[in-house]
Amino acid sequence: MPFSKVNNLSQLSPPGRLYEHTAGNEVYSGGNGAREYLLENIKSLPEELRHVDYFISISWGQEGKKLVDFFGYSDIKENWKANPTVFSWGLENGLWKNKSDIACGEGLVLLGREEEHRLSTRNLEEYLDMPLEVTWINSILRR
Repeated sequence: MPFSKVNNLSQLSPPGRLYEHTAGNEVYSGGNGAREYLLENIKSLPEELRHVDYFISISWGQEGKKLVDFFGYSDIKENWKANPTVFSWGLENGLWKNKSDIACGEGLVLLGREEEHRLSTRNLEEYLDMPLEVTWINSILRR
């Protein structure tokens, strides 16, 4: 089961969601879960990402590091069905980094399914109110 949870973060600016990958269970256990970790660090979001229309993020961990893949989507506020520009950044132990690697394969499947889902909705509000079911995503990724 790659993903354990999806968090709707539509109240943030920019709004978005956070998918928690099970590869991060060990680093996010304890008092500072993945959602709280992202909420703490979204305040220092790089300028390039502060004006995106929305984001999708994936939390994970490796060798004790807290990691978040952050994808900011823009250029669709005026035309919801347009092809968005996507910015890829990473958050590693509290520091934002412009990423050269994009995501793992499971993350790419998730992003593709999210884009299909977005295109089936009428606007950003409807899209954010209807996150994908983690059990459905995991069934696609079942090996």
